[in-house]
Amino acid sequence: ANRSALERFIKQEFARVERTGSKVGCLYFDLDKFKPINDTYGHAMGDKVLIEVAKRLQDTAQKTDCVARIGGDEFVVIVTDIENQVQINRALSRLICAIKAPIKSDSGDLHVEASVGFALYPDDAQSFDELLSMADKRMYDQKHHCFSCNIMNCK
Repeated sequence: ANRSALERFIKQEFARVERTGSKVGCLYFDLDKFKPINDTYGHAMGDKVLIEVAKRLQDTAQKTDCVARIGGDEFVVIVTDIENQVQINRALSRLICAIKAPIKSDSGDLHVEASVGFALYPDDAQSFDELLSMADKRMYDQKHHCFSCNIMNCK
């Protein structure tokens, strides 16, 4: 999805949250050290990496979730029907592990990692822009203060 489709999806989810009392999670991913992939292997390979990451996020997310690339090497996954922190942690773990799996290329395996921030509606934000902004801020906080904190045991 693109940004406008993402906004429509989130607004529909906000209305559903008001009816059901559940929450919506916004996971904001930024690929770490993506520029060296473009510089070393070329932009065509960089594009393949972006396509592969998008596919992995889409394949790993639940059918009721929404995956969007919102610019450059940044992706958002909207996780629906959140009832507790365990659910968001499980979703986060699955998605990070999907990104971290080696990407096959003619030059060998490429290893991609991502920094991630998340925010919940209605706990952390009251609008689409606030939700994205809070998740984005938390992602940058992680990227700059805790690089490689996303160390997960991915099988």
